[in-house]
Amino acid sequence: QITASFDPLATAPYSVSVWYENDYCSTDLYTLPLTLPVLDTTINSSFASVCGSSVGTYSTSELNSENYVWSISPPNAGSIQGGQNSQTISILWNQQAQNATVNLTLRKCGNDYVSSGLIVTIISPPAVTIAATPSPVCKGETATFTINVTPPYGFTTSVWDFGDNSGPITFTSSQTVTHVYQDPLTTSTTYDVVASIYGAGNCIVPSIANTQVTVSPSPVIYVTPNKNYDLCDAIFPANMNYTVALQNGTFATSNVEWFYNNSSFSTNPTINASQVGSYYAVVTNLDGCKAITPIYYTTECTQDPGCIIPPSIITEQIN
Repeated sequence: QITASFDPLATAPYSVSVWYENDYCSTDLYTLPLTLPVLDTTINSSFASVCGSSVGTYSTSELNSENYVWSISPPNAGSIQGGQNSQTISILWNQQAQNATVNLTLRKCGNDYVSSGLIVTIISPPAVTIAATPSPVCKGETATFTINVTPPYGFTTSVWDFGDNSGPITFTSSQTVTHVYQDPLTTSTTYDVVASIYGAGNCIVPSIANTQVTVSPSPVIYVTPNKNYDLCDAIFPANMNYTVALQNGTFATSNVEWFYNNSSFSTNPTINASQVGSYYAVVTNLDGCKAITPIYYTTECTQDPGCIIPPSIITEQIN
């Protein structure tokens, strides 16, 4: 029995030969090739670029090592959370953006096999901005918010506070989200909007973005009388009128436009609707917000309406 020690870095083939001698006679030479253990020190991972405060996993495919010793350099770049002395470890990376190296030392037959290391780039959470269109937006209309991530990483979810006490609202990974402001308003109001973007660049810590959106009140209108006209109605044509009125504001701060058969024909609050056809009004305030009345109809009389007596004309003689 013999014991042989070998340089673990040697690459030349080795062998042990033996023969037996007795009385000047010897046996044939017997040669036994010696195979040095070869361990794969490659470190495998899809987390070569990670976000600060996130967890990455790192592994080796080598099964025949007696020990697996993992380390990080510099040591303050992160901490091994689990898996030391096994094929796979998890590392919690610290927040500071920097380059770090994951190291692995394997041991077999008393020899150490040291990996060349895997360089890991720790990045800061991506910068995120949000933009609202249109702004200002009218109450009851849809505001669209667009998310921009730099660098352009994908993300998993976004959580929004639209500033109107509608509560945190979670959306999936869409680059755009929409919201309708329904607060009763008498003047233009500015809302602070905050979006928290999760999962960008595999970051656990969300990226926060802020913007403001101005919401303007829409006109609240009503029409009298709230009905259709028929020429068979016992109404003198001069009295077949519609008047649009405002519940919030005056026509000094709003414009009215009446449409007859879909063509503009009057900017007065009151119009005569004795002609057969359709009528509706559009009211626009100084913020550009609009309200549209229902469509009203004056229909042709299909039967003899009889005589419509006009109002009496009262005259008074002055002596």
